[in-house]
Amino acid sequence: MSPQTETKASVEFKDTDILAAFRVTSQPGVPLEEAGASVAGESSTGTWITVWRHK
Repeated sequence: MSPQTETKASVEFKDTDILAAFRVTSQPGVPLEEAGASVAGESSTGTWITVWRHK
């Protein structure tokens, strides 16, 4: 099964890969970029991937 999604990463996906998406709602006064970076920073894998904001 191939992922049916658009990504900004130039990576080839394999049938054994898992692509996860997170919905982030920041607390009042916390910029969305900071909240997203915090979530990405908690990931135990993928630290080489550029984190971006998708509107």
